[in-house]
Amino acid sequence: MASDTAVYVIHASLLLVSVSLAASLLGRLISKLVVDWHRNPPEALALIEGRVLGALRVDTKPKTSWREYLASLLALNFASIALATLALYLQGVVRAGPPVSLDLAFNTAVSLVTNTGLQHYVGERDLSALLQVLVVIPMSFVASATGLSVAVAFMRSLVVGEPGNFFADFLRSLLVVYAPISVLAALALVAAGVPAGPVASLVAIKLLGNVGAGYFGANSAHPLENPSALTNFFEAFLMLLVPLSLPFAYERIAGRGRGYSLYAIDLVLLSLLLAIAPLSGFPLLGRGVEPRLGGSPTLIFNVVSALTNTGATSSSLTPMGPSAVSSILMGMFIQSAPGSALGFVYLTVYVVIVVFIGSLMVGKTPRFLGRAVSPRAIKYAVALFLVHPVIILVPTVVAQLTGACGFLGPPGPATFTKVLLEFSSAASNTGMSYLGDAANTPFWNVSTAIVMLLGRYVPIALMLLIAEDLAGTPPVSLPDPVETRGLLFVAFSTLMILVLFLLTFFPFIAIGPLASG
Repeated sequence: MASDTAVYVIHASLLLVSVSLAASLLGRLISKLVVDWHRNPPEALALIEGRVLGALRVDTKPKTSWREYLASLLALNFASIALATLALYLQGVVRAGPPVSLDLAFNTAVSLVTNTGLQHYVGERDLSALLQVLVVIPMSFVASATGLSVAVAFMRSLVVGEPGNFFADFLRSLLVVYAPISVLAALALVAAGVPAGPVASLVAIKLLGNVGAGYFGANSAHPLENPSALTNFFEAFLMLLVPLSLPFAYERIAGRGRGYSLYAIDLVLLSLLLAIAPLSGFPLLGRGVEPRLGGSPTLIFNVVSALTNTGATSSSLTPMGPSAVSSILMGMFIQSAPGSALGFVYLTVYVVIVVFIGSLMVGKTPRFLGRAVSPRAIKYAVALFLVHPVIILVPTVVAQLTGACGFLGPPGPATFTKVLLEFSSAASNTGMSYLGDAANTPFWNVSTAIVMLLGRYVPIALMLLIAEDLAGTPPVSLPDPVETRGLLFVAFSTLMILVLFLLTFFPFIAIGPLASG
């Protein structure tokens, strides 16, 4: 036990140190997407952007309204879902592979485009290699770039006061961040033993983009996706890279330690949940845990995957103890520890609430980065917080009452945990699941698809409404009544996030994974 704990601490420490160094460098690049290249991108990037968007007859003006930004995002994403659903369904019709039911095709398409990666199918059995290349990989890029575009637009609103152009942000996110790093990551994976071709390419973007949908049904537990402890470490590194780079980008934009304070909140929450995970013991080798990876690294991988809303797994979830499952669920509930690219926006919204409460406590007008925080923005922020528990708990109750979870065994804490995690995973766009292809039924395919859509696009709409409201007030040069930096701010913000989580979700963790232990 002591040796497992030592390995766990050393492994986690090395991971956080290495990814922090890399994230600080990537943050510089992302900050250029926010401000420097907003209106004046490099000549080569502007040339590619002009030709691609011009060929697609897309408006290339740098300034659009918030509603235009959201409409463009929804148009691209819904068109991608429709095309992916059609391609998946036609696989069986044209005999290019096994038949895929319409409900499974829809669920899979929604899962990919919403950055969830929930797999009610077994990749190597149910999808041809052609579909993995033409559907899974491209849709993973669409999902990843969409999330980063929203984060970039939100940051830009705080500084410039406008969202920019969605299609320009989307294309720049692809060309500057996800495409080049995915190529380098795929080459590194091939050098470490992952097969070249679609497997390495898919694994690179599924982790870097926090999508989580694997080429194989076993996901990163499969030796062809994750052959060694070295690749296991590198894949966990990829999952954390983009989410942790965003606070560094914010620091270069807002300055004065504000971004470092947000990074500190991420680090505290991440470290806390990593510390909670092994309290009930490490998973035993041979019980769904691959000996080549080890129990401690496997636990770190799975927890990091949940905390970044990726959903990839390097083992079955069955051998995970109650504390590990609780930590995984907490990451899905909080969504900003550090979350995916959208996790940064969730964290910033938490900060806006902290600023509002703190300012009222000292009798001052709430301001964030010099901009007034209106009651309307707080209403949107509260709605953003409440959406998540509603779309998790309502379908969980419906599944229990309708008997849709009867195949999981008799009612009890274990069954409740599996259902809760399924819908929590769908709502947080994580995609981690106990059920796997056993959930390939019309009820589970349709219900989780609806939850994934609501969990992705309702929060994005609310985030953009909050950004619009903040951007609509001119900044003033007076100091903010609540400084969003420093040790006190980090402690208070972290405490508020944990209190909100405990008040909302802890009872369900208590009657689920904790009771089953």
